[in-house]
Amino acid sequence: MEEYADDPVVAEVDVYHTQALADHLSLLQYPLRPAHLPYDSIEGAKVSAEGSLSLEVGVRPRGNNYSTSRGEGFAKMVQLGVKGQEKVYQSGLWDKLTLTSDKPSETPARYVAAVFKDGDLHLTSVKHILQLKPTLSYLDAAESGAKASVAGSDGETTESEGEEAVPVNVRFARQKGQSAYPLRKSFAETNRCDWSDATYYGIESEEATEERGLLFASEDAGVNFDLRPSEYLNVVCPMDQPLSSDGPVAMPTGVLSLSQLKTLPLDEQVFKLLLNAHIERFGQLCSLLGVTGQSGGVLKAVQACGVLVQGCWVIKSDLLYPEDQAKRNARDYILWCFTQRRLVPRKEVVGVVKLSQEELRQIMRPLSVVRVTPSSGWELKLSTDIDFLNKQVAIVHEQERRWEQRHRQLVNELSLKAPTKHTEGKVVEPVVKTLPVGETPAAQSVKSESSTEELLKAVTGFCREGLGRGVLGLAELKDKLLLKQSILGVDHLLCGGGVGDAILVEGVRACGALEITAGGRSLYAHTHGEKVREVILSLLQKHKSVKRKAIVECLKAEGVSMADKALTSALKELCYSRGSQWKLLGTD
Repeated sequence: MEEYADDPVVAEVDVYHTQALADHLSLLQYPLRPAHLPYDSIEGAKVSAEGSLSLEVGVRPRGNNYSTSRGEGFAKMVQLGVKGQEKVYQSGLWDKLTLTSDKPSETPARYVAAVFKDGDLHLTSVKHILQLKPTLSYLDAAESGAKASVAGSDGETTESEGEEAVPVNVRFARQKGQSAYPLRKSFAETNRCDWSDATYYGIESEEATEERGLLFASEDAGVNFDLRPSEYLNVVCPMDQPLSSDGPVAMPTGVLSLSQLKTLPLDEQVFKLLLNAHIERFGQLCSLLGVTGQSGGVLKAVQACGVLVQGCWVIKSDLLYPEDQAKRNARDYILWCFTQRRLVPRKEVVGVVKLSQEELRQIMRPLSVVRVTPSSGWELKLSTDIDFLNKQVAIVHEQERRWEQRHRQLVNELSLKAPTKHTEGKVVEPVVKTLPVGETPAAQSVKSESSTEELLKAVTGFCREGLGRGVLGLAELKDKLLLKQSILGVDHLLCGGGVGDAILVEGVRACGALEITAGGRSLYAHTHGEKVREVILSLLQKHKSVKRKAIVECLKAEGVSMADKALTSALKELCYSRGSQWKLLGTD
């Protein structure tokens, strides 16, 4: 109990569990709506036989963000698309929206609703969690109305001109991919649902107040605490049926369940993680897989489905585009460019890959971020994993050899200019330098060393200024550098293109900052000669988190006494609190 010594118990609360609403209580979530902007009004509700919920919510047509002309246009088009029915929008404006939830999961939600009353905590099990999202069915109706309007006008024109209509047979090729099938199936099932009207009661109505009263239990509904954690969970959130053994519950597109992932073989786990992320650090992969010791199996699996770019692992193009050679070649060329530099100019890519803007965006979005600098282009999303490059030298050399071989293939397939020289696995074009008249090679070497020293001095000054009194990783520091470069002139020393990861790290260390490795990444913070910052950072170099009491004791040992307010201020500059623990900013 020593770890809770500075976190004393201040009160004890009786816990009660009621089953009055256990079979009817659902939690409604609005993932596309901020909590501070609730919907204006609910005008109607429907419930399907499968348990889905549909709400019709009002939209204020007189708000500052509402376009009256667009609202009128939508209302007219929707009415044209539903001819023969009563008027959809009585006001003549688009003034209501339909929110619909998916079919609730058969597995009960293991959550409870908790309410305090008279110092007691009352728990009620939640049966389902429903996420309500706009269906935008009015757009379909508007599209139908627009087509009907165009068809009507075309028919009038044809009749007036007296031309004979000629039938035309049109055939469409079947799509090879099945990625849209789950979405089409979901929409079809939603439309086939048997919906029945439900009555909605406002939050202040008598009926709602009466139902809320059922959330409070009687005194004989207490919970027995002489149970193991799993048994207690089953008491509070009982499982009506065991988890399905027929197979994993289907997850939404783009969502990966780690609990389901761990039921698969290791190589398939690595493949699915990399396919979902597109690019990932090796340390993060091991963390997600729960591998803390020997990582040989992960290394073998990741080499089978990924390629190494700047120390990070990227899913192979062959696995993403098995039937599209053009995209496969284009993506491999982009990845090869990223192996040569972190910032790839846009013109260097567009002039080679010959893809549409949308296709290029689909390739670049998961891998990189757009940078507006003197040489506008894309920068790799993750910072260079220097730790992996230093530890796995053999794998790095093997990957460099493969990239060299792949680049030779791309030279033929994309009609690139053939390289003429190879140096340490990187393609280099021959460069002929002419020395100024009267200048010897030795003098040129001295001048180059002087230029490097000046660059390091400039980078060190930038790092001291960029770090300030906070905590930054290499990626955040590079973001600040790019912002600085966009402000400085093109001729400035920092804008010459020679500021890579290595010299940036050297500059950070030269300015006197401390390096702390946490969660597979390096973070940097400056002590500024203050003893309290030095103590905090030195403790966090050894521990993931630290208590305030330990910091105070270390300061006393150093002969430093600080007021509580000053210590709190120093802690907040470097850390964030989780209960009684303080963790370094930028860590989980």
